[in-house]
Amino acid sequence: MEKYKILALSKTVGNLPNKYTDAILDFLDERNNGDGWWIYLKPPYYNNELECRIIHEQHIVSCISILKSIVDNKITKD
Repeated sequence: MEKYKILALSKTVGNLPNKYTDAILDFLDERNNGDGWWIYLKPPYYNNELECRIIHEQHIVSCISILKSIVDNKITKD
């Protein structure tokens, strides 16, 4: 993920350790149209709940909680 995007995300959620930001391919803030936050995961990280490489929640705190769980528990799929 580009450094400017990491900085933008950090302004919203505070500093995230590299092990979490390294798992993020991209993210979108779609709150302005009522669609919440989207985090796109780099392979091999995988969201079993949604059965894809995406985290989607209305609140960024929820997204980060799921991201941390995926990374810390090494939830992956080839």
